[in-house]
Amino acid sequence: MKTTKAVLFSTQPVEPITLSTDTWVKLHGRWLLQETETDQLDYYVNGLRVQHAVKGTSSPH
Repeated sequence: MKTTKAVLFSTQPVEPITLSTDTWVKLHGRWLLQETETDQLDYYVNGLRVQHAVKGTSSPH
């Protein structure tokens, strides 16, 4: 997903990219999304990665 973020008097292109694991259940003949767990997140601003997080690891501050 690409979008823009308002910054002062302009906008910046931002793009969050996630890898996730979904859990689906079948209820009354229909598949329903029960849960989504984010496994990895990469966040880009102006084409540069500014954040990288992986589930189960600590992120530096």
